[in-house]
Amino acid sequence: MILRLLSLLVVSAPVIFVTLWFSGNPGQVVLDWLGWRVETNVPIFLVMLLVVFVVLFVVEQGVASLAALPVRLRSSRRAKGMEKGLTALIECLDAAATGDIETGRRLGAEAVRHLHRPDLAERLDRLMPRPASSPEPAAATSSVKSPGRKRNWWGRLFAIKPRLMPLPPRGRPMTPPVTAPSVSSAMSASVASPPPAPLPVSALDEAALIAAIQAGEWESALSLVGESYPTWRNLVLLGQAVTLAATVPQQARDLVGQVIADDPAQLAGIQLALRLDVAAGNRSAAETVLLGIWPHSPSFRLMTLSAPLWSDADADTRAAFVTALAKTNPDHAASHLILGEQAVFARQWGAARLHLVAAVKAAPSAVAYRLMALVEEQDGGDAAAIDMWKRLEGNAPAAETWHCQACGGVTEDWGLVCPQCAAVGKLSWR
Repeated sequence: MILRLLSLLVVSAPVIFVTLWFSGNPGQVVLDWLGWRVETNVPIFLVMLLVVFVVLFVVEQGVASLAALPVRLRSSRRAKGMEKGLTALIECLDAAATGDIETGRRLGAEAVRHLHRPDLAERLDRLMPRPASSPEPAAATSSVKSPGRKRNWWGRLFAIKPRLMPLPPRGRPMTPPVTAPSVSSAMSASVASPPPAPLPVSALDEAALIAAIQAGEWESALSLVGESYPTWRNLVLLGQAVTLAATVPQQARDLVGQVIADDPAQLAGIQLALRLDVAAGNRSAAETVLLGIWPHSPSFRLMTLSAPLWSDADADTRAAFVTALAKTNPDHAASHLILGEQAVFARQWGAARLHLVAAVKAAPSAVAYRLMALVEEQDGGDAAAIDMWKRLEGNAPAAETWHCQACGGVTEDWGLVCPQCAAVGKLSWR
């Protein structure tokens, strides 16, 4: 209480002193401007200035709030989506623990949709396999993705499929439908009999699989993995596509399309697809691939791989596509990097600095530093700034590439078999 009283006295004392001083020395203020003449005393003039400053401050705060509104709405939408996804995931795990597979798969689909996690979809699919009596329709099991159509991978994994009723043999009448049991009998039956256990998955003979891959026997490798190991199946298809890329590029592209349709975040498949599309000059297919991967796993190297698809005459087309691509993941360092590179091509030095500095803050890279040094050289920057960016480029972290987890070797292009130690399936992107 005493501290509040002292604070009030400290704040009010200067105000009282100034008020008394101006009351004893009112003075006059005369404004003469463009034929207008205003005469008033100093206290009223100061009050008017205070009012003007308050109005300007309120307007500035309102403009700032309106400018920040889209970011706040986006953050709120993401937070709500995350909350819904976590709630659905918890309910999905509870349903799986009680044996309610259909409800668990439906809640799992909702959790994956809100959390945007394709790897979670695969794990939940292994945790709650589809009952053997509910076969997937042909449209759901097909692994070929139609061009220009967005794939709903969580619906494919978790959608509840209708049970198909077998048709009776020709010439034999259909048996009448069996009447449904009473509620009490259904409840007693459900309590007495536990839910059916999922069919066991045959053990994978990894030694035979590795031997078949190293020998290039792709059909044998695919027969070993079957449909029970989708990750291995995609790797085998990619390995086969790599071997066919030089001789039968169209068949290799079809195999890569199957992998991307099953796993849209498969970076090795994305890079191979872009190389094949560039070799074939198919820019529309490459743009579709980039638009599919960029919201989840953007990488500057993907745009570098597809750069030959745009000639100098297509500069405006490339600029429009780069802008649209970056909008799918605007806050990522790779998006700022491709926008900065595009601004350098267009000699828009202000925009280039803006995006390249944002890229450096998010994830320092040699590419961003090299482009910043180029901007300073072309825009008349001083020698000290140019030397600084070049020195940072030399000390920047190494660019991402494929590393073998077995021998530590580095290779630029992905392969199912490590070119240095012949290990199978050990190359990772980092």
